[in-house]
Amino acid sequence: MIVSLPFDVLLDIFFHLQARDILNIRSTCKALFVATEDRSVWVQTLSALPLPYTALRLSSMSLDQLMRCAVTSARLDETWRRQHFTPKTIRYEPSDVSLIHARLLPGGEWIVSLSLGLVGGEVHLQRWDSDSSSARIDCPPGYFTGTAHITCKTFLLSKHENLILYYNAYQITLFRSNTAIPSLKSLQTISSTTPFVSVSAADGMLAYHTLDHEGRDAVCIRTVGPEDTVFQSIMAPAGRARTTAPCA
Repeated sequence: MIVSLPFDVLLDIFFHLQARDILNIRSTCKALFVATEDRSVWVQTLSALPLPYTALRLSSMSLDQLMRCAVTSARLDETWRRQHFTPKTIRYEPSDVSLIHARLLPGGEWIVSLSLGLVGGEVHLQRWDSDSSSARIDCPPGYFTGTAHITCKTFLLSKHENLILYYNAYQITLFRSNTAIPSLKSLQTISSTTPFVSVSAADGMLAYHTLDHEGRDAVCIRTVGPEDTVFQSIMAPAGRARTTAPCA
């Protein structure tokens, strides 16, 4: 019987199951119920889900919180798998200016959008189900240079705070959102004479891959905030030492 298997083998089996399968297993017998109380089962299961709350810090969530997320995911997965599922328009929000980007923040309750017009634009934070809870920052003309191909990324900083990145080939603009107040704050604008290859952020640090003035690959790492500590790591060819130095 499956309950006679070693615990590490059971864990390996659970790691390959979906959340709804684990919930079903828990109801079969006491031994499997106890086995699925291991936190690693739920962290692994939820980490593999393409759902908004997977951006949360699963390692800091309690077992009860992890299991509630699993129940939610199982219901959502069942809804999406219905053969006759019909999408429904919940809210329609017209805009008087050109909407460049709109993105749900982790958790799925808040939307951040970038709109640009002839005389500037704005970054707007709003709950998708409310008109009263919102914040905005006006952007002066030229705030976003080269508006074509702007990309947006969001990164969770805490329960209510998100780091928002808008960037294109030669400019990165950072904002911090707080959904508890709600509020938006402009943090930094970083420009480069050479194109950005990739941009990412985590734990209050911003990293971007670009080229230095000699055409070599370089990775710049910055802290996110007014105290801007910057270092540059030159990605040297094999056999040569990599260097770390202040980054302009």
